[in-house]
Amino acid sequence: METTADWDKRSDFRTLLKENLEPFFRNHSYKLIYDNQKDKSDKGQVFKLIFNGAKDIEISNKDWRDYTEYFHIYVNSQEIMILNIDKFNRNNLEMALDVIKGAILSIINK
Repeated sequence: METTADWDKRSDFRTLLKENLEPFFRNHSYKLIYDNQKDKSDKGQVFKLIFNGAKDIEISNKDWRDYTEYFHIYVNSQEIMILNIDKFNRNNLEMALDVIKGAILSIINK
């Protein structure tokens, strides 16, 4: 059964992604082209960030109510990774962020 702590951790992770991925991608000549959280009509809906550079890279949840612990990474519309952040302690969400950054770096550097 999900708890408020689970929802808080997932929300914290979304914030961590938003705060860290834009500068990370910018350093690799990518630009944030879509952030549905900036669109007031999408508040509370599926989390989605899309970056464009040599490839299109999307980080998102598929559902805004269920399975919000799963973050999907797509490259040019092909899913390459699913990260379940519930496998990480709330105190080490930076480790989950590092997993995503590592996967993205391996894609960017190909």
